[in-house]
Parts: sequence; structure tokens; C-alpha cells
Amino acid sequence: MPTPSTSSYSLTVFERLTHPGRKRLTVEDREQLLARPSFDARAQALLETLHDLLNTLDARIRRVEERIDTAEVVQEVQTGQLSTLQNQLEQMIHAQDIETTITYGERFVASLDIPPLVEHLSHREETVGGLKRQVLAHTWTALHGQSSCGKTQLVVLLVETMKKPCLWIRLHHDRSYEENRRRLEAACLEQVGTPAQDSLYRWYKQVMESIGRGGFLVLDGLPRLQGQDTLSESLLALLKACKAAGISMVSTSPYPLPERIRASCRRDELFTMASQPFTHREAADIFRTYDAPAELLTKERLVPLNRLARKHPRLLQAMGLYLQREGWRLNTKTYEALFANQHAPDVIEETSLLKKALSEHCVEQVHLPFGNHPQVIQVQKFVTVFVTIGGRCLY
Repeated sequence: MPTPSTSSYSLTVFERLTHPGRKRLTVEDREQLLARPSFDARAQALLETLHDLLNTLDARIRRVEERIDTAEVVQEVQTGQLSTLQNQLEQMIHAQDIETTITYGERFVASLDIPPLVEHLSHREETVGGLKRQVLAHTWTALHGQSSCGKTQLVVLLVETMKKPCLWIRLHHDRSYEENRRRLEAACLEQVGTPAQDSLYRWYKQVMESIGRGGFLVLDGLPRLQGQDTLSESLLALLKACKAAGISMVSTSPYPLPERIRASCRRDELFTMASQPFTHREAADIFRTYDAPAELLTKERLVPLNRLARKHPRLLQAMGLYLQREGWRLNTKTYEALFANQHAPDVIEETSLLKKALSEHCVEQVHLPFGNHPQVIQVQKFVTVFVTIGGRCLY
């Protein structure tokens, strides 16, 4: 009986190693292997070819690794050169006594004005009341939610309801930590007229005391924070200053605060909450501003319309404007247009939340009040609609 070759042994071991689970090679396996015939010339040639390909691949991987190592060395050198140039520039700036100009070199225009309310709005009394209770119970109330979902307008309504002095600082959620930190400091400088000296906390406390105890600090548009960046450090110092000066801090952001910040605050210092979607009553408020007749503001009519608008203020406004132009006729034609989003293409395009919700397959149960006769609406293929009349699903 022919003796198995070394390649045959190696192949058997390789097969066992590639099997999932526990790897075993027993004496019985060895006996079975010894009973196998040796590879023929064709199989041996194939193994040699595979061996050559593996060697070639291994050589290419080594060359790629060498290039990566070289690139990393070059990057370190360039980083060191940039750091040296930056240090030299800072020394020159300090020698020329223009540090303050560089610190605020971009000259951010600190707009401290409270944004105006939109024309077609709901005063959201119940939602504002819930937010007010949390603001009064915590030093910092952090409101988060998708862009254009009504966070800023909700805080404006809160400030108007509270009737307290307010310092409103506009930030940019899509900009860097450092840029937003400079915008924050530029706004504080605008408020008190003097820059920070030795202690950032004492300067922030001076700024907060200039608002007046019981007032508001609003940070509108925080970026996504990590909790250990420069802006996060400034916010924690600002929180401490607000607490000492009796100021309520309210922030808005598309992103929730990171765990590192939440863990740094006591229970009475921080409350985070998601922006609440518009209720059917709040949707009715918006529709009234578009002259909706009272008989169309019943729960039976509002529930499907608010669901079609994803309880989103921008889409509710677009829907109200469209139905106003259609004379508030709710029929097959208008429902088809609403399902096809013909009333709000621009709003959907610029609202990432709605783009995602309307681009994925979703099932939405909608009760369409067509009277006594069932109607079937052809809608976009990614929306499945159940038309229900009298509690019975028709489509």
C-alpha cells in the first residue's frame, strides 16, 4: 500500500483546522490517513501551484505593510513639522501682542436675539407645560431630536411662557467642537464686554449673573459631543456657573448627550428628553392657521392626516398649505397626492428623518374617512395602506 505524502498529511491537518468547532486529530484518523493512496501527479501539481500563489500573496502583503509603515513615518514627520510651525507662529503672535485678536480671529457675530416664532404654529400648551416642569426642576434641560422637528420653536414658546430674561446663543450642530466653543465664548464676551481672565468658571458665573437670577440660558444647536472634548468641558463649567447664579440652562441638539456628560451630573442638575412629536390637537392648531373648516378638525379626520405628516411640523405646514389651495376637499384626489408626498417634496428632501422614514419599506395603518363607499388609493410601492371604514379593513 502506498505511503501518504507529506502534502497529504498537511492537507488533512488543514482540513481539520478549517472545520468549525473543536479541532481534533486522533489515532484512528491517522490510521485512516495511512490507508489513503498518495496524491497523483495532477493533484501534486495543483498543490504546488496553490503553494506558489500563497507565497506570492504573502509577498504582496509584506510590500503593502512596508508601504503603510513608510506612510505612517511620513505622517509623523509631517505632523511634527506642523506642530513646530504652529508653536513658532504662537510665539510670534505672543511677541507681537496680538493674542486676543487671534483668539477671536474669525470674529463670530454673536447673535443673542431670540428667534421669531413661525407664522403657522401651534402654541403647544401641554407640551410646553411638560417642558416647563422639567426646566424648573433641573439646572440643565437637554432637548434632542431630528433637525426641523420643532425643538427651537418649542424653547421659544417656553421662554415666552416663562417671561424671564434670556440669553440665547446660536450654535451649529454640524460644526466642530472648537468652532462652537469659540461661538459660545464670543457670545459671552458680547454679553459682559470683558474676556475670560484666569478662571473660565468665574467668567461664566459673571455672564450668568448678568442675566439675572431666574433667567434662561439657551444653547441652540449643540453638535454631537463625546464628553471629553473642549466644548463638553466648557458646558460642564457652564452648568456649574448656572447652578450658582440661579439660571436655567436649556440646550437643543439633533443628538442626545453622551453618557460621560450624563454621568458627571447629579440627578437635579441634568434632565435629557427627546423632542415630542406633534399631537393631533397641535396638528389642528396648525391647520386652523390655514383656514381649515371646523368640521374637518375632528379626531376622525385629524388622526390620518397627522400620521401621514409623521407628526412633523414642517410636513403639517406643507399639508395645510396644500389642502388650503385645494379648498380643504378631502377626496380620493387629495389623499392620493398626500400619500405620494406631492405637497411637500422640498420639506422631505431637507428633513433627514423623513427621508429615512419614507425611503424604507413601512406599514402604516391609516383610517381614511370616505363616507359610506370604500375607495382604493394607489400609493407609492414602499407604503402599504389599510383603508378602514366602519372598523372593517378593506384594503
